[in-house]
Amino acid sequence: MREPSTNSSTSTLIASMEALRHALFLARAQLGARPLRSLTLTLGLAVALALPSLSALGVSRLGARLSARAEGVPVLVVPRGEAVDGTLAALYFRPGPPLGLRFGQIGELREAAGEPSLRAAPLHLGHSADGAPIVGTGLAYFEERGLEVAVGRRPALLGEVVVGAALASARGLGPGDRVRSDLRDLYDLSGASPLSLPVVGVLAPTGNADDYAVFTDVKTCWALDGHLHGHAAAAAPLAEGAAPDEGAAATFLIQALDEETRGNFHLHGDEAELLISSVMWFPQSDRARDLLLAAVEAQPGVEAVRPARLVGSLLGVLRQVEVGVRLGLMAVSAAALAFFAVALQLARAARAEERRLLVRLGASRRRLLLFGLVEDGIVVMGAVLVAALLVGLGLFALDRALLG
Repeated sequence: MREPSTNSSTSTLIASMEALRHALFLARAQLGARPLRSLTLTLGLAVALALPSLSALGVSRLGARLSARAEGVPVLVVPRGEAVDGTLAALYFRPGPPLGLRFGQIGELREAAGEPSLRAAPLHLGHSADGAPIVGTGLAYFEERGLEVAVGRRPALLGEVVVGAALASARGLGPGDRVRSDLRDLYDLSGASPLSLPVVGVLAPTGNADDYAVFTDVKTCWALDGHLHGHAAAAAPLAEGAAPDEGAAATFLIQALDEETRGNFHLHGDEAELLISSVMWFPQSDRARDLLLAAVEAQPGVEAVRPARLVGSLLGVLRQVEVGVRLGLMAVSAAALAFFAVALQLARAARAEERRLLVRLGASRRRLLLFGLVEDGIVVMGAVLVAALLVGLGLFALDRALLG
């Protein structure tokens, strides 16, 4: 009794699949016959879909990354008047304000706060090695930031460096290799010449700006500044008629830091008076934090920043701007969608003769509707895929801009 019904259902399914196959064949033929129109419609719709999504996701991604990076630093001390630039430079090792803190102020702030054990990580920024930032810091930075050495060891001697995971992978660096600092100013004859520095370790991946930096101690950065440098005797023979000590007196600046040359480096000036970029502080209690903030207020030329609060304020402004930008992008997207609808309507009107031919060949109105829906669906699906690709590329570019 149920066999006729089963056969009918099977026949209907087969007919539907056949109709869909025909629709896909005609849609591919139609789109391939007019590739420029098809590509224009797909890209136009993709941009209309991608712009609002990229705006919303980009701001969300930016906020999450900035907040996570800032929350790990309870207090940052920067030169007075450089709160924003100094904070962004310390968080992402970007070019920031000139060196403006004396190294000796770390001890002075500890003494003024009455907390001799208060942990601090000085930062010396501004140098680079083949474009990658060189960060001069201390052991506290590695421990508080949770930086682990995957290969090799941490820097222990003057001139030794460790490199971030992404930087090491991109440049094929590892223990035993060397990096050379960049010359900052070709015309500054009083400055230090570039130094070749030995790599002693590679950090484990962190997914943030630390993966793209070169880390060393502050004294090595002072050597790059020219405050700490080494001399060696010239190897040239004595000129004819010269006194015996004249050749020995000729010296040149050492351009590589290693076991043989490290002992020849010496400091010019008082270490406490040499400059650094900023200081990260890691108080273990609210009381210690408040005492530190009060001590900073009494120090001339410096100010204390709460990075999480500063970033939160910047993101608040950014989100307000983003609302207006998003509304503008949504208006652009609406116009693009309207253009897409009009273009489809004009395309159908231009193909009226083709539709009449299909009717004469026996196609029903439902079959014509299926043909149109399949063709439009292919364009829409292609646009969605392209939009997803554009959003992904945009977020990747944002990540690289923040990290690298």
